[in-house]
This record gives sequence, C-alpha cells and structure tokens, in this order.
Amino acid sequence: AQERAAAWHAPQGALNVVRIGGGGYSVLARAADGSVAYEPNERCSAGTGETVEGLCARLGRTLEEAVALAAASPDAVAVTSRCAVFAKSELTHFANQGEPHGRIFKGLFAGVARNVHSLYDKFKVEGPVVLVGHGALIAPVAEGFAALAGAPVTVPAEAGVYEALGAVRYLADEVAAGRHAPRPRPAEATTLVRPPARRLGRLRPAREGPGEVRRLGEPPAAAPGPGAPLVLGLDLGSTGSKAALVDPATGATVASVYRRTEGNPVEAALRLVAEVREMAPNPVVAVGLTGSGRDAAATVFRAAYPDLGPRLTVQNEIVAHATAAARLDPDHGESLSIVEIGGQDAKFINVEHGRVVDADMNRVCSAGTGSFLEEQAVAHGVDDIVEFGRLAARSDGPPDLGQTCTVFVADVAAEALADGFSREDIFAGLQYSVVRNYRSRVMGQRRLLRRVFFQGKPASDPNLARTLAAVLEREVVVPPDPGAMGAIGIAHLAAEALAGAPASAIDLGRVLAARVVGRRQFQCGDRSCRNHCRVEMAVVEVAGGRQKVVSGGQCPKYGAVSAAGEKLPREAPLPYREREDLLRALLAAAGVRVRRGAAGEAEPAGEAEPAGGAGPAGAPAPRRLRVGLPHAHYLIDTLPFFATFLARLGYEVEVLLPDGRTLADGDRRCAAAGACAPVKLLHGLAGAGVDVLFAPIFVHLPLPNAGAQTYTCPMAQGAPDMAARAVAAEGLPVRVMRPVFFEKEGEGFTGERFRRALRRVAAELARAAGGEGGGGRPPLAAAYAAALAAQRRWEAGLRAIGERALAWAAGRDVPVVLVCGETHVVHDAVLDAGVHEL
Repeated sequence: AQERAAAWHAPQGALNVVRIGGGGYSVLARAADGSVAYEPNERCSAGTGETVEGLCARLGRTLEEAVALAAASPDAVAVTSRCAVFAKSELTHFANQGEPHGRIFKGLFAGVARNVHSLYDKFKVEGPVVLVGHGALIAPVAEGFAALAGAPVTVPAEAGVYEALGAVRYLADEVAAGRHAPRPRPAEATTLVRPPARRLGRLRPAREGPGEVRRLGEPPAAAPGPGAPLVLGLDLGSTGSKAALVDPATGATVASVYRRTEGNPVEAALRLVAEVREMAPNPVVAVGLTGSGRDAAATVFRAAYPDLGPRLTVQNEIVAHATAAARLDPDHGESLSIVEIGGQDAKFINVEHGRVVDADMNRVCSAGTGSFLEEQAVAHGVDDIVEFGRLAARSDGPPDLGQTCTVFVADVAAEALADGFSREDIFAGLQYSVVRNYRSRVMGQRRLLRRVFFQGKPASDPNLARTLAAVLEREVVVPPDPGAMGAIGIAHLAAEALAGAPASAIDLGRVLAARVVGRRQFQCGDRSCRNHCRVEMAVVEVAGGRQKVVSGGQCPKYGAVSAAGEKLPREAPLPYREREDLLRALLAAAGVRVRRGAAGEAEPAGEAEPAGGAGPAGAPAPRRLRVGLPHAHYLIDTLPFFATFLARLGYEVEVLLPDGRTLADGDRRCAAAGACAPVKLLHGLAGAGVDVLFAPIFVHLPLPNAGAQTYTCPMAQGAPDMAARAVAAEGLPVRVMRPVFFEKEGEGFTGERFRRALRRVAAELARAAGGEGGGGRPPLAAAYAAALAAQRRWEAGLRAIGERALAWAAGRDVPVVLVCGETHVVHDAVLDAGVHEL
C-alpha cells in the first residue's frame, strides 16, 4: 500500500517513505531505478504514537497539551526513549523531582525522532523523505526528524491515511486492468469486516496446576526483655525500603517495617530508623545495610559513627536474602533455591551447604517484577495490589499473554480484553507472564535445588505464589515476612559480625539528626552509553560535618562513589593494567601505532627492528599501506602476532581501539538488527580511514588455554564479511581483508596450513600496495619468526601476570575474583563496564 501511494505521490525518482504509526514505524526506500526495499522496526513499540500518548497520559496530559508545552519550552531533558519502560521510569522521576513538563515532553519527542531516524539512516536512499502515519502529525517529532535527516522532508496532507490511499490506488489499478471485478456495495458496511476468531489461548488456572505452596509461620521465640540488645537491618531497594530489628540472642525478628524509597535511599533509611525505634525502644548494638542504596546510606552512618567499625555491616542483597532463607530452612541451606521478586528487580540464588554457589538478577528491564503488576492494576482500574491478587485468584482460564517485554505483554492484555477475557482473567494472565518472564530471563537454564523459597514483597500475594508453583511444578515455600527477608538477612549478618563481643548501644539519635542540606541532579555523561541516567548528589549534614552522597543510575558506576570500604594497598598488583602495558610494549617494539576511535589520533609508534619489504627479494613495498587491526573478537588474543607480522612486512600498522562513539557508529552501519555488540564494534572500527582493514576469520582458537571446545562463534566468523558489505554500500575507500585461519581443530601458529595462509596474506597485501605480490622468502620468514616470538612473549607474559597476582593474594589472605568471559568482552573498554575497577 505504501509503494502504491508513493507511486501516486511521486511517480519517478528516489524516495524514502518513513511511517510513524500507533504501534510501529518503518522505512520504504525506493531507489532511482524503481527497486523498493521495506524495513519495519523490531517489535518494540518505543518511538510509536501509541507509546507517546501513553507517556503523556502518565503525566496527566493529552498529546495536544504535551505538544504545546514542548513548543513553549526553550530546552529539553534527555529521555531514554529507546525503551518505553525506561522512558516511563525516567518521566516519572523527572516529574517527581519538579522538572517542568515542557522540558520533559520536548526531550521525549526528540528521543522519538532519534529512534525513527536511526532506522531511516540504516536503510535510506539518497533522495527526499515523505513522513507519514499519525505519528508524523506530532509536530515536534516531525521537526526533530527533519533536523536529523539531512534531506528534504515533507508531511503530506494525506499522511494519516497514506496506506489507505495506497490500497485504494491498488484496487483502482486492479479494476482498470480487469483483474478484479467490482462488487455491489453491501447494505451494511460492517459486513465487510469479519469478526476475528479468538487469538489467544487459555491457560489452566494456577490453583489447578502442578506444585503447591507452603507458608512458614514465625518460629516461636521469647520476646526480648526491655534492655535486651537488638540488631537493625536496612534493605534499601530501588522501589521499596525495609527495616527489621532482630534479637541476636534468639534470632527472632522483633519488628519490621516497609516504605517507598522514592528515589532517595538516605531519607528512606532515616525514616525507617525513626519508625523502628518507636516500635521497639531496645538498644541497638549493630547495623546492617543492604540493597542498591546501601553505599549511600553507609556514608551517612560512617559519618555519624566514625568509630562504629565492625558494628556496621554493608553487604549485597544476594547474600542477605540467602542468609535469611538459610536460617528458616529446616535443612539450613543444604540444598536451597531462592526466587526473589522485588518491585524493580528480581534475583535467583542457589545455596548449597549454607553457601551461595550461583546467583543472577535482572539489571534494567522490569519484566518479571512487581512494579509491572502494580502498573497494570492501575491501568485496569485497580489501585490496590492486594485486590489485584484477589481478583486474579478468581480466574477460571487466564489468557496466554506471552513472556516478552512488559510493553508487549500490556499490548497483548488489551487484545485479550477485546477477545472477551474478563479482568480477573487478565490479572491472572499477567501473573503468569511475570513468573514465566522471571523463569526465562533471570533463572534461565539454572537448576532448581531440593527446596524452593519465594521471597520479596510480591510473594505476599497467595495467587502469585501459587502461579510460581504451577510454572516451576514444585513446592514453593513462602517465609513469614517475605518482603523483609533482605533486611532480616543483613541484620543476622551484622549480628554475626559482632562475634559475641560486648557492644555498647548505638545512639540512633545522632544519625536521625542528619539533614539533607543540598541536592543537585546531573546527567551521566558516559559516552559509551546512551541511557542518559539522572544521578542525584545530596549533601548531608551529620555529626558536625558534611558528606556527599551519590545515588541513582541504572548501573553500578556511581554506586561506589559514596562508599568508604576497605581498599587494596597501593602495592597490590593490577593484572588488567599490566596486561595492557604488556600489549603496548609488544606493539611498540614492532613499530605499531595504537589509535582509539575511528576518528582519533594514532599514538606514536615505538622503535621497531628493521623490517623487510613486501616485494620480492626484500625490496620495500612500493608504497606504505596503512593496515588497521581492529581490537575486536578473537584478534584481541593474537594482536602481537599479526601486528608484528604485518609491520615486519613493511606496512604502516595501526591497532584500532573502540571509543565512546564506536558502538553508535557500528549500530548505524550494521544492517543486522539483531547483531551483538562486538559485531557492531567491528562495523564501527571499519570506518577508521585505513587502506586495509585486516579482519581475519578464525574457525578455531589457536591458543594454549582455549579449552576442549575451540570452535568460534558463527556470528564472529560472519562479522568480517558483514563489515565488508557495509563499507562497500557506504562507499568507504577501505578494503576489508578477511583471510581464514585455523580451519582444523588443534591447528596453531606453527602449522603448515597456517603458514600457507600467511603467504597468501603477504601476496594479497603486496598487490594492494602495487607490488608483484608473493613476498620473498627471507623477509616473509623473518616476519613470521618475529611475529611468533612476539606471540610467545605475550602468552608467557600473561601467565606471569596471573601467577604474580595469585601469589600476592595468597601471601596476604586477600580473596581473588576471577572475571570469566569472552576476551572480546572482558578486555574491551566499551563492553566490560569497568568490572575490574569495582
């Protein structure tokens, strides 16, 4: 229909039709020769008209009001509109912090325009743009897209009915050609539309499913005496915060309380302390902090009590939840799986013999968490999450809403209502979706152990617990206070840290006297990330001094800023840095330069040993080709060999490191929408402006530590070909050289097949440089020997770095953390998230 409408609108020449609809957007690119390519967005609805309307309604505004406010605003806040779930959280946060709605909406519309433009930029042809669909009628979106497009953009008067117009043109052409006989107009227009059959299947009610739920009662314990010491545990989550008072003598929970975090863990902690002090005025002798806000709160507690020392325990929530569950488990955590679903995150923990042996959690996406159920309850007219659970329990046949992104599940829920499912059915279907989402996204392929605990505030809902049992087909155990398990667990850990030593009471009044005297927000400027997180820095006045407390963001980047935990001594080895220094030294010895980013300046080369030429008999290459080696995929492990080899052949060699723009450039250049980040990094580095991009294809890994299975990732094997096609389509003057190495398992650098492949590489490079090709035996042999020696020094150096670090740690009883993963992830500055610096 779009193609026919475009033919009517502009019969000749290149044209781009960009549609922004209610549930998606697309690009139809018609080349000058008349060939047509059509590309819709992926199923995500971020950047569509329906999502925009929903986000406006989130702030109590109509779309028209939002457009007017945006037009009147002089500037905008950056909104993560690439995902409707993230955008919703950000818009709410901005509004709660007092940001003018005009700035928020202006940022939202600009983000939508960027989303649509990113798809257009991948598939466009050189020519004008026609913007259609009802989303094109949102003026700030159309204006934002036009500012990015770099081509004439028009919004035709028929934009809202463009496809319908094309359908009419198509039918008219069919009738005119005699291929379709006209039919008489029916008396009732509704007979033209067939009522759809029910599209969604029914699930069995959770109460009739397999598995069962067992709720534990509070173990009997004597109430603590009036002066008995207690331990305070605080679990400061992203959505809710909990406090618990535990009697260290009996292990009993004396009191617990819950409240919303509301974006400020320090203030939430202070309010909780005040509440529990009223509930149980016994002396508190130790404090434990856990949850995402633990470091921010720890800064305030350490300032209020500089001599608290071991009486303040700060630990992650996985250990806290596991500790609480193991204490309630009759087998004391002998074989225990913990399912923890919170408001904004979810965790899966396996405990064996009382120790955590495996754990994982979601990071940013809230699919499979309690906040999604709360939002859907409100969307369907129920503002009480307890009532939501009661209604869900009445369902006799919930619809199968799937287990994808919450945006999609919400859309399918709306379809289910249209299909005739009741509200009770929808609520039960949403609970199924959350549990199945958890199983696939958080639990994954991990095994369930002998006993399963269900924890987190949503576990208080009997029907959600029954749904979990039905999906897992297991007995599910719900503890007495599932929402406070993190606070209870950290309180027990704090009690253990006392080790029975006498301790004086902590004057909680000192920390309650803390006041937030200043607060400012800033936007994370990390160029390697497009989330544009808002981070809050508060100045807290406590104990006569002032402390800066940083909180917020979707990653741990700022989480440690407020922390004052124990650090390694200055003389501790730094294996990551030593690895980089070793690589730089080997590259410098070969005269190889290093450049960060496609547009960056190359660092000066080191003094290389004399190199032979690439032509016959050691003659220098007719011209110095610039050969780039991308720091990507399996080439990272073999850079010393190939960089030295190519430099010794007489070429100007650069190792290309990614920077903050590389991933974005690669995302734009890469045509495969589902490609992984390393593939996109290679595409980004392909625009570095070298003559030859050396991107070899490794079928197997040649390294001594490669393990039993050495076959490489098929996506990595195909990435060089994908990059070659991408730069050719873009018209970049770079030749992507992609020789195939290590085709047989067990091949290494000394195999004859590998050496033959190197001779072909030398010949191809010589031809590219204008020589005769072939490479004389003396320079080729010398280049190979130097390259092999560099690789062996690299491997031996890495082994020595690891041995030194392990020996240093063993001699000082320092725990060692092993970072495991693909080299092109754990040793890539863009992808490794700074894990080694935590």
